[in-house]
Amino acid sequence: DMGASIKDIDDETATRWATKVKDYLTVGDIPVYYSIGNHETNRRKADSYDIFHNVYGPKYYSFNSFGTHYIVLNTHNVLDGSFIYEIDSVQLEWLKRDIESVPLNTRIIVFSHEPIFNLAKTDNYYEMMQIFADDCSYHISGHRHTMIEYFDAPFVELTCGAVSGAWWEGPSPTGDEYGFTLFEMKRSDLNYSFVTLTDDYSGWFDMSRETPYSGVEYIRFCTFPSVSDDIEVLLNDRVFECDVLKREMRFWSEYYFNVNLSSFPDGLNEIVVRVGDKEFRKKLFVRNAPVDIKSMKTNPEYFEGSLVLVSNCSNTGQWGTTYTFNDGSDTFMVQISNLDIPFAISKDEKYSLYGIFRNSERVVDPIKLLVAEGIVQEE
Repeated sequence: DMGASIKDIDDETATRWATKVKDYLTVGDIPVYYSIGNHETNRRKADSYDIFHNVYGPKYYSFNSFGTHYIVLNTHNVLDGSFIYEIDSVQLEWLKRDIESVPLNTRIIVFSHEPIFNLAKTDNYYEMMQIFADDCSYHISGHRHTMIEYFDAPFVELTCGAVSGAWWEGPSPTGDEYGFTLFEMKRSDLNYSFVTLTDDYSGWFDMSRETPYSGVEYIRFCTFPSVSDDIEVLLNDRVFECDVLKREMRFWSEYYFNVNLSSFPDGLNEIVVRVGDKEFRKKLFVRNAPVDIKSMKTNPEYFEGSLVLVSNCSNTGQWGTTYTFNDGSDTFMVQISNLDIPFAISKDEKYSLYGIFRNSERVVDPIKLLVAEGIVQEE
């Protein structure tokens, strides 16, 4: 995202700021490619993209570099003055033709500002997902301001953190900081590390945010720039003996190790990595027991953007397509407007909910169920 929405300021100021961003990012002969975001789209104008187009170039395009085909998409549309996330039919047809022109066995990487799962309600979502599944190796996005990684699709979905951080001021409650994602293409692999900007020396825990942590966790820790030191691992300020595998990349060092969290108490724990005289800390929300609503509402930052499963829920109310559920610990709202449920939701039955959690301090309905299996009637 740019520093401010162009929709919030006049055209002259917006153009001046956009040009400053472009000038700042222009370093020597390094090529820079831009992907339009929600802050660069003005739904109040007849041409919602004119400033972006005039300063940065086309809304969507593709290019080739060192044997890889890159596609940059526009995931925004303005319909009757309303702003929606989607890839319109014209762009989708262009995408099909573009991919058809790519030689077989060429790696294809797709960029867009919004993650793919943000488009789940659009009419052509499944057609677009089929194209990605057949031809795409990686989809790289932003928008969420935190690192989110999905490896269970036919392609890798990587949502990168933001230079501005994740909506906090001061130290991050989870140990995440603001920065940028650095990629390295090596043979058939796309390697990456998040680089923090809070210090001259960066340390990053590559740890999934899909669920709270439990059992044995496989951890990748990256330092930027590369270092020659070995690391020491601590859990809750106690030295943890473990085997560490080190891997050197061109610009950073990677350390791999396992930790068994099954014996750790539910709730907040902390992992520390020492590299020389530096210490890097990461808060872990350990939950060996099933997730409940109260724990999510009490510690929302550890569940934000995560896939969660909540069992033994009772329906306590309904407003249109939004329902309230209670699992015995607390109550919250669930948006299920995208579901084709094969049964009526009753107040007399128990249900399991599976969906993406959104911070209840920022939205009214914190769980967003995106798939038909998102709600299950329990026996």
